[in-house]
Amino acid sequence: MLTQDDLQLIRNMMREEIGVEAKRTRHDITTVGVHLESRMFRLENQLKDVEITTTKIENELKQAHEDIKVLNKKIETVDMKVETFNVKFDEKIAGLSHDMADGFQLVINTIDELNTGRDKRIKRLEDHVGVPQ
Repeated sequence: MLTQDDLQLIRNMMREEIGVEAKRTRHDITTVGVHLESRMFRLENQLKDVEITTTKIENELKQAHEDIKVLNKKIETVDMKVETFNVKFDEKIAGLSHDMADGFQLVINTIDELNTGRDKRIKRLEDHVGVPQ
């Protein structure tokens, strides 16, 4: 059987071992806590960087949408100008076609008049010279 001194000695040894283990455990917990805090700090910084990048992208996207709206308005304006030009061009072409037709008719009429006059002169000359018909 164990004596009181033996039990006391065992208790003291157990207290020392438990104390040492407790110190190691506290140290490990502190180390893990510091490590976790460090990782959390890095993650917070990364999250802030992501938020900043996201904000920049959102702003650039908004600017791109505004630029697209401006370009669409300019395209609409150009389309309207092209349509107006096409209408005026078609009107000019129609007018020129009409003028050309009038000009051709005038040339044809003039040629007919000249031919008629020539034919009359030839007929008079034939009659004068006495050429049979």
